[in-house]
Amino acid sequence: MSVRTDLIEDLIEEGKIDYVSLSDVLSEAEQQGAQISGSDEFERAMFLLEQMLEYGFVAVDLGPEDGSCTPWKDQDHQAILARVRHAWNTGPDQDLVALTHWFWLPEHLHGDPAAG
Repeated sequence: MSVRTDLIEDLIEEGKIDYVSLSDVLSEAEQQGAQISGSDEFERAMFLLEQMLEYGFVAVDLGPEDGSCTPWKDQDHQAILARVRHAWNTGPDQDLVALTHWFWLPEHLHGDPAAG
């Protein structure tokens, strides 16, 4: 799969300075609207998330206070998407799900990926 960096450019820039939440991805999906295929905002966000994972973002759990993160044990892209989708569909509060699912851009990807 070829990554559509044009669609995730803002998320990449955010990832260079901070963790990116599912809430951020949902906001980006809403802003881009019809530019992204998907039946609703969540499906468009899942498309963007898949692009982020292909780019090199890592799904993580954030530490409670120190800003550290722990990568999920299973970084398979389809497993991550399934885990997020399951939480979204079964969680009692989708806003909470959006604020508790985080993605990290490893430092080696902060430069121009085409250069390296």
